[in-house]
Amino acid sequence: MESVHYDRDSERNSPINAHPKPARSSLPDPEVILKKILDTEGQEVFVEFFPCPHAGQPIRRVKTTHKAQRKYPDVGALADPEAFKIAELLMQPGITACFRNSFLRLKRLRGKLPWHNSRALQKDINKLPHGPDWEVQPFKLTGNSGEEIVKLWKQNPLNVIRAILRDKTLRKYLQYRVVDR
Repeated sequence: MESVHYDRDSERNSPINAHPKPARSSLPDPEVILKKILDTEGQEVFVEFFPCPHAGQPIRRVKTTHKAQRKYPDVGALADPEAFKIAELLMQPGITACFRNSFLRLKRLRGKLPWHNSRALQKDINKLPHGPDWEVQPFKLTGNSGEEIVKLWKQNPLNVIRAILRDKTLRKYLQYRVVDR
């Protein structure tokens, strides 16, 4: 077996490796400072501290454009829980508008109720948001901090689809056809 000799000097002088090596910068290497700390879960982590005190700070405030974050709509006197209960009682099935009018116009109650007649009550009720009913279900979450019982808000998907199909503002964007089975 023949031995192979490896000569580093000949490699440096070969035309293949003729490009010069870059000169080292005269600046010293930046010093990296790491600090060992415990994170929120109790794990040891190494944190690198930067010389700039503004590193990691927000650049500017975020503008929220989500429509879901709007304030709750003005519902008039129904914002008061007591007035809401009274309206709920007056709107029970079997109670006529004539009875509501006579009840709201009683001298003893005049000035104590937020509505002077049935029409004013109906206007406030029409300000309430409409849509499919929401159901609340307790839900148990298990995580790092233990078990927690939270509220799960849900809707019946069929009722949501019905509400979308009935919405007049969306009607021009919907395309569907009846299929015979």
